[in-house]
Amino acid sequence: MITKSCIPLSCRLKGFMTSVGAGGGYIGLEFGQMFRRFGSEVTIIQSAARLMMIEDEDVSDEVAAILRDDRITVLTSSTSVRVEPAGGGRLRLTVRTQDGERQLEGSHLLSAMADAIFTHPLLAEGLNALFATFDA
Repeated sequence: MITKSCIPLSCRLKGFMTSVGAGGGYIGLEFGQMFRRFGSEVTIIQSAARLMMIEDEDVSDEVAAILRDDRITVLTSSTSVRVEPAGGGRLRLTVRTQDGERQLEGSHLLSAMADAIFTHPLLAEGLNALFATFDA
């Protein structure tokens, strides 16, 4: 799901299982924390070495600590490699971390990356196909 469709969906998802979020900026963090407080297990994946790169390091470190206190898994210096069906309407996301590849399973994928990625028509078409594949 993309962030623009996330709020109406949150009203329908009472107790959904797990959510994997891609993006360690403000939007990804806010939605990740919101879904965690709705009862979901949440993993945030950030390609940079820390969350909220436009902030001072001590601020982003404190935000990461708050998220971890909320039992949100934060993966920094990590990139999504692929998404595939995992059966039962779930998805499997392969993530490359500093310790090697790891697989995460979830019921939903929230992509909270900058809208600028949708400016290239082929990329936007591919992402729309991906989201349509997992849209319930």
